Amino acid sequence: MRLTILLLATFLLFGCATHKSTLQNSEQYIFVTNDEEAIFNAAYDAMLDGRRETPIGDITGPIRGYSLTRKWALDYWTSMIRVFPAVGKNDDGVEVRGYYPEVSGEGTLIFRGPSMDSAIYESALERFEKVAEKTKVRGVKRAKYLLERDGWRLNSKGSLREGGTLKIEGIESSSNTEDRLQKIHKLKQQSVITEEEYQKLRASILSEI
Repeated sequence: MRLTILLLATFLLFGCATHKSTLQNSEQYIFVTNDEEAIFNAAYDAMLDGRRETPIGDITGPIRGYSLTRKWALDYWTSMIRVFPAVGKNDDGVEVRGYYPEVSGEGTLIFRGPSMDSAIYESALERFEKVAEKTKVRGVKRAKYLLERDGWRLNSKGSLREGGTLKIEGIESSSNTEDRLQKIHKLKQQSVITEEEYQKLRASILSEI
């Protein structure tokens, strides 16, 4: 009993994490298509299924996708969906190209958080299969994206960005410099903004002191 209480207290204090991908099982599969825009639309719609009015941010860098953070009182949970372009060989030995989703999350909402990530992941699988062919593959390798960034950032209204600018919701409205710096640091850690954007925002905030 004491061990159970200790483990629960540890989870509540330090949080937990989740990770789901179509490559985790012995039977690996990707969603074969060259319609990258439709795939990212599907990923974004999967995030909408779990957002509950939470702003959705773009994940930039080598791997693209979306993220959101929900808060209840002092607890939080950050969910992310990354879309990987990939190639692999099907059952006939033919190389095919497509995408696969990876959903992960972390935070202190140890009961609600993982269940929300599961809902996002299941929604992503259903939506991907509507726009691409689910194909069993082997020897999966990373591929390149087909579109430039402006081609796949499809969530202009739900995104933390607007028109490619650095307008981050909740930062401009705060008058506390330390609080604003902490917010942009957290956004950088979650890959919502890039290092370059973080430095620009930091310099802008510090210039107001």
